[in-house]
Amino acid sequence: MFSYFIAFAAVVAVVFCSPGPRYKHNFADCPAFPNKTDIAPTWWQCTQGLAITTNTASPSFMNGTAEYPIHLSAPVLITTDIVNSGPALSSLLADISLWEWGGWLGCSWHSFPTFGLLDNINACTHGTPCPVPAGASKMKTVIDFTPYAPIIKLLKNAAPYQIQYSLKDHSNGDKVVSCIMFQSEALLQ
Repeated sequence: MFSYFIAFAAVVAVVFCSPGPRYKHNFADCPAFPNKTDIAPTWWQCTQGLAITTNTASPSFMNGTAEYPIHLSAPVLITTDIVNSGPALSSLLADISLWEWGGWLGCSWHSFPTFGLLDNINACTHGTPCPVPAGASKMKTVIDFTPYAPIIKLLKNAAPYQIQYSLKDHSNGDKVVSCIMFQSEALLQ
């Protein structure tokens, strides 16, 4: 058994440590801020065909003035223009996922482990105005990472992050009704 482990380790060392051009990566080619996140946020819907369609999304300070880069050490107000094609929604759960840019694998986004702390949050009592009415409306959602300071303190300051914010209808088997992905520079201080 030990000999199999040694053989496997040798193969891994040859493949990942080989100086051949196939494995060579020039990290200078990797942009520090992808998708121009050093000057403005980027956002999109994660999935099409959900009950809530988002037409616009913009981050701001709690007083409503535009904010960029965003500050994860304080609540962020996200103002969206949405269309809810279903009934009014009043029992919502939020899942929030984080990704970091770069890392040892190079120019890509890497999931940041939150160990489930940002899953199944009662959205109606933590930033999402409920009920979400049917039809077109302007929604102001507060994303507040301050209760999760131990996670936030592990992040790099003034770096690009990707945040996925999903809403699930708890009264309908936790079916996803909205999903938005943001890419933004984030400050932690």
